[in-house]
Amino acid sequence: MASVWLFGYGSLIWRPDFEFVSRKVAWVDGWSRRFWQGSHDHRGVPDAPGRVVTLIPVPGERCGGMAFEIEEAMAAKIFDQLDYREKNGYERHRSRLLFGAEPDDEPVEGIFYVAVRVIRPFSGLPVQWILQIRLVCQWDQVELTASI
Repeated sequence: MASVWLFGYGSLIWRPDFEFVSRKVAWVDGWSRRFWQGSHDHRGVPDAPGRVVTLIPVPGERCGGMAFEIEEAMAAKIFDQLDYREKNGYERHRSRLLFGAEPDDEPVEGIFYVAVRVIRPFSGLPVQWILQIRLVCQWDQVELTASI
């Protein structure tokens, strides 16, 4: 049976809503998980998007997750569903997936979704920075209001 591997590093780890043949703990090298994607459909609303994870390329980093083996005959249908699920600024990427220490666990090519950096929902700023920016802006507003 021919198969396709899908790597999940966020909600797909615990909520795969598609049929799969098997799953294994896996890693991708050169990528790091960040809460840098704004989402108005999974968390939040259009005016106040919630944070969801994406991967960013970082040399020397390794991101762990879950790899799902999908039957090739079902892949087109499953990826159509996932493309819809990840419609808020994600695109597919391919990379080598690494598995555990078992002798037969050879790396395979896998597919995963990454936020598109040029689309508005991608924030790229750490949550701590955004909170600090909001506090400074609120403080400036308080000072401005008090001086009027």
